[in-house]
Amino acid sequence: MRKHKLIFTGTLFFIFACSQQPTQKTSHSVGPKVLEAIGYIVPPESISDPKVIEIDTGKLLKIPLGKPEVVRTNSNVRRVGTPKVVIAGEPQVSTPGQDSFAMPIPLMAKGHRVAAGIPEVVNAKDAYSKDQNPKNFSCFSKQQGLKNAFIGTLLADSRHNLWISHAGGVTKYDGTRFTNYSKKEGLSVSTVVSMMEDKNGILWFGTYEGGVNTYDGHLFSQLTEADGL
Repeated sequence: MRKHKLIFTGTLFFIFACSQQPTQKTSHSVGPKVLEAIGYIVPPESISDPKVIEIDTGKLLKIPLGKPEVVRTNSNVRRVGTPKVVIAGEPQVSTPGQDSFAMPIPLMAKGHRVAAGIPEVVNAKDAYSKDQNPKNFSCFSKQQGLKNAFIGTLLADSRHNLWISHAGGVTKYDGTRFTNYSKKEGLSVSTVVSMMEDKNGILWFGTYEGGVNTYDGHLFSQLTEADGL
């Protein structure tokens, strides 16, 4: 009997304890804190009446309206007129040695040869392209091995080399390496402005205030005013 009383008492205590536990409400959102706005109303007796000033229109400065300037749009468009046609006359032909036209004076080109020094050879790095697009322009600059980024002229020779003239001399590009020639390697000056290859494979370099230079692959020949230019 005592055992049944203990079981009954324990059961009542458990039911009572469960009924006293507070219920928890879980919420994943926290709302903003709302405060009541407390304003201040200005008393009417503390506000003075606005002062009204009447405008005397007779004292206003009146400027008469002038005649506005009207500018037409597209005033730079003109109707094409009839062009003046001048018939070209017969050109005057001057023959050397006739009609007071002197014969040219031939001068023997002297020149002097300079053994080409050992050029500076730089392995050309891969060209870069904008946005790494293979169909875009590929560019070579000083980072890829060029001696100077200010380019004057280009020449593709008969040996499938590309010659590049610039303010620092000339550079030969064979598809793999840049070979740089300047005044130190035999050019009369380092500024080359024009290039050509003759039928014998000799390269001709026109320089800025340094005359003409030729290069046969081993020797530079320099021609200046003292040599007949």
